[in-house]
Amino acid sequence: MAKDRFRIDFSTRDYENPWEVYETYCTTGEFAKLGKRGYVRHCGPTAMTNLILTLKKREAKGDLFFSGANGGIQQRDLLRQPINELFEEIAATGQRMLVFANMDLFGRLGGTSDILAGLYLRRLLNKYRLNARVKGHFPLTEHRVRSAVERGSLLYLELHRHPRYQNHHLICYTAEEVFLPGSSKEVGFYLKCADGWGKQPVYLTVSDMLPGSSFIEVEYSK
Repeated sequence: MAKDRFRIDFSTRDYENPWEVYETYCTTGEFAKLGKRGYVRHCGPTAMTNLILTLKKREAKGDLFFSGANGGIQQRDLLRQPINELFEEIAATGQRMLVFANMDLFGRLGGTSDILAGLYLRRLLNKYRLNARVKGHFPLTEHRVRSAVERGSLLYLELHRHPRYQNHHLICYTAEEVFLPGSSKEVGFYLKCADGWGKQPVYLTVSDMLPGSSFIEVEYSK
């Protein structure tokens, strides 16, 4: 976040986040050694696992939490299918569709196809019978991202030449506008993301996402 990055007491405006209690933060490291030969360049299936789990939790709604023995509220384990198995199922679907290639050839070939990722997501939404749809596949611009976040959509980001991630796929849950102290001048627009590298959210600026990046908007039907 801007406050942590610059050590200045910025003022912020958060967008409404309908995903806050459902956000999921699986990482590529959790899945790298699964299967007979492990997984490489699997940020795409990892991001899709986070997205599918987030939607599953939201659809559970009232069944998500229960009163624990000590009187506290605890999160119910909704997943009859272990997360590792879910990831492998998602990865296998991508491989059958020829969208995900579990290989890393010369650091360039392998991973998830940007062009076909929307079809991949549609297949998964249908497979798991989730009440959501792929609204579209768009160039990543601040205006388009703002509009999608305002609609409460999940964003599947496809980054290219990013200063931290280079080429990478990840999920965005919501956004935050940052202003100078005591001013209405906006100095940053941050996306709250599950980057597939860590178990906590990261905040990324759209200004770091160079031309050529794109996103898929996943709209939830309430």
